[in-house]
Order: sequence, then structure tokens, then C-alpha cells
Amino acid sequence: LKAGSVKPSLQRTAANNTTHSFTHSHTPHMAAASKGLLSSFEGHHLLPITDVVAVPQHDAVLTSSEDKSIICWLKRDGGKYWPSFTHAHASPVTCLSFDLTTQILFAGLESGEIKRYDVAADFNSMTEVKTFPAHNARVNSILIDTAGDRVFSVGRDRRLVMSSLSQARQLFAVNCGGAAICVQADLPNNVVFVGDSDGNIHRVEVVGEKMTSTILKGHRGAVTCLLWCAAKKFLFSGGTDSSVILWDMSSAEKVHYTLHGHKARVKSLIFHEGKGTLLSIGEDNKIFEWNLTASRKQAPEWTDEPLCELCGSPFFWNLKAMWQKKEFALNRQHHCRRCGKSVCDTCSPQSSALPIMGFEWPERMCKVCLPDITEEQRQPLATMYPFVCAIHTLQFLPETRTLAINTRHSIQFWSLDTLLGQTVEQPGAGAAISRSADSRQSDRRVGRTIRPQKHEDAKPEQSLVQSILEGE
Repeated sequence: LKAGSVKPSLQRTAANNTTHSFTHSHTPHMAAASKGLLSSFEGHHLLPITDVVAVPQHDAVLTSSEDKSIICWLKRDGGKYWPSFTHAHASPVTCLSFDLTTQILFAGLESGEIKRYDVAADFNSMTEVKTFPAHNARVNSILIDTAGDRVFSVGRDRRLVMSSLSQARQLFAVNCGGAAICVQADLPNNVVFVGDSDGNIHRVEVVGEKMTSTILKGHRGAVTCLLWCAAKKFLFSGGTDSSVILWDMSSAEKVHYTLHGHKARVKSLIFHEGKGTLLSIGEDNKIFEWNLTASRKQAPEWTDEPLCELCGSPFFWNLKAMWQKKEFALNRQHHCRRCGKSVCDTCSPQSSALPIMGFEWPERMCKVCLPDITEEQRQPLATMYPFVCAIHTLQFLPETRTLAINTRHSIQFWSLDTLLGQTVEQPGAGAAISRSADSRQSDRRVGRTIRPQKHEDAKPEQSLVQSILEGE
């Protein structure tokens, strides 16, 4: 269903934190737009929407916006959503968190404050209770623990803050290396996970009023989403590096498996316990369903050698070795995805998928490893589904298996079962592919997806002095 852009008459006072009523002079109209799209609505917010909280038990939706307002929507007769009330703030509202049992709503602001509200049982009003002075910059995510009487929040000021729910005071904070983006928690064991902009995941253990932190490293870009699965003791993470990582937190070594499939940043993760699969949704308009019951191996760490580990040819930045060998080479440093060795382009002329190590698309393999990869090992362990929707934030509603999606300008509800019932696309299964220039051009013409060589696969450029000193 497609929404209409309608702005009902609304009188706003200049004072902050004032609840207003809408006169429903117009009704947002909805029409079918795409397979799997159940309904959508837009309008009323004057600037882009920052977050959405759907409450299907009460047919209510709460939205926040950069226009400094929170709007509550209720489903009326005919299945149309009408605005019930709006609440204005002094600063743009950046995120929302709602507890269904107590009907407590927390709103994070651009200023760093966190507002607590009690929402009425009929969702026709809400009352401000307290203000938490939690952060010094934008609040990115909030997690409520009503049983433990605490609230966890992360912000752009690089901090994880734990506050008292009843007393509205800060208990303690932990500094992260980069801007803290997302938060999840294993509440029974008092463990909190925070993803930051440096690609690190901070595992914070809460003991009384003290916090001890350890860092999980795996992403090469900012961590954009986290998902904790208590039944399996799995932590899932997605990032701007387009990868998904499964962390086995039950093992002492914190074993992790990296899954490569998306071509853009990962926006949301959903775990299907019944099927033992993980759904990842990215900005590349794809949904990947990862089979987690299959046997997997950890991809090796990449070596950083100055010479090709197969032929001994120096890389272009190793001037000392070229001088010693009395030869001039323009070899870039690449890495075999199967063994992790540093190799030149001549020693890694072909690509192959290797799903057992998480590579669903053809990736660079050296000429030693390639013959050992069997056709059975190339068979995909993930299924890809098309999903054309611009996602800013996403909420999964397990009761109805529905996705509530904020596209920044509208709220859309999608049927997950319908999306997963579409024609599937299998990632890069099949024989090895040559990496010659003619072959890469041909692959692009026929629509085969080959990941281009990324800049992080090569040795960073160095000055002449740095190269000579490092070689000594």
C-alpha cells in the first residue's frame, strides 16, 4: 500500500514538551505498491524520521523525527493509521526504546539527554517522568532492563552509560574507542555488547557497580547492528564492511565466523531459531538467509610479508628487496582467502567461492589452494532474496513475522514470509573464475557478481624512507 502525503491541521505552541492533539481533517490513503508490502503511511513529520517502534498488541506505532517530535499512530477502522498525539522537544529525537510490560518509553536526543515517558494504556497520551543527563552528544541507542532497574545507552560521545531506571542518575560509564553505535545485552549474565565506529565490539561485564571491558576485533568498518541469541550464546554483528560475523560466546576463545555476501553495509539482523538460520538485510537491497547448522571453518588471518610467499617476487613498495634482486616489479600485495598468504597477481589468477569459510561470492585464491577446492565445497550455504526498500531503521515483529521499516520519510510494514517466498538467487556457485581483465569485463556484462579488488587488499602506500627503514 502506498501512502499519501497529508498534513492535518496542527497548532503547535512555542513551549517545549507540550502534548498536542491532531484534527483528522484528512486521512492518509494507502495503495498496493509491491509484493510483500502490507501497509505504509507518511506525512505529519516535517523532517526525516529517525526511529520507529511498532506495538502490534495495541495497533500502535511510535515515530521520532529530526523535527524534534514524537508521534503516536493508532490503527483505526479500515486498517488506516491515524496520528493520536505528538510531543515536541527542544532537540531532535534520535532513537526510541519501549518496554511493553510497563509501557515506559525512552527517547534519546541529539543533545545527549534521555527522556522517560509513561504512555497511557490507550496510547492517546504520554507523560514525561524524568530526564536523564546521560551523554554529551547524540544518543544512538537505548536498552531498557526493567527487571534490573537500569537503562543502558550509547552515544556519539564514545560512551556506554548505565543509569538507574528509578532514580534517573548515572551509575557508571565505559569509554569506547570510537562513537558507540549499537548495544545489545545478555541481561541474566550481566554482560553488555557495544559496537563502535572503529569496528570493535566491546564486551562489558557488569559486576555490582563496576564494569570490566574486553574487545572483540573482526570488522574492518563501523559496527552498524548487533543481535544477541541467548539460546545459542551467539552474538551476531553487521558492519559497513558489508560482512556479518557470528561470535560463539560460549567458547573461551570467542570463536567467530565471518560471512561475506552483501555488497553494501548491513542494516539489520534477525535470527530464526526454528530453522537455525540468520537473516541479514543490507543497503544492497538483498536479504541473505545464512544456514548456521552447516559446518564452517574460520577464515585465516592475513599475513603481511614483503615478498610473494609463492614465487618470492617483491611487492611494489619493497624497494630494498628490488634493489637486492636487481629487478623492478609493480606487484601489488594480495591475499589468498583460503590460506591467508601474501601473494602477487600472477600467483593468484583465479577466484572461487568458498562458503565453508563464509565466502559466498568468488574471491581471490592462490594457485596452490585452488586445486584443493572441490565442487561440493563451492556449493552455497546462503540464499539471497531481493528486497527493494530504502532502510534506515528496522524492527522485527515476531508475533506477526512482520518487518516495520523506517525509510526516513515513511513507515512501511512488510510480510517476511512473503519476501522469503520470492524467487531466490543463489550466490556464486560453480567453477573457478579467471581474474584476467577480459574475464572480469565479461562477467560484468552477463550480470555475474564479482567483488572488485578493494583498497584494503593492498599494502598502504608508504614513502621511500619508510619502505627502506621497514626493510632493514
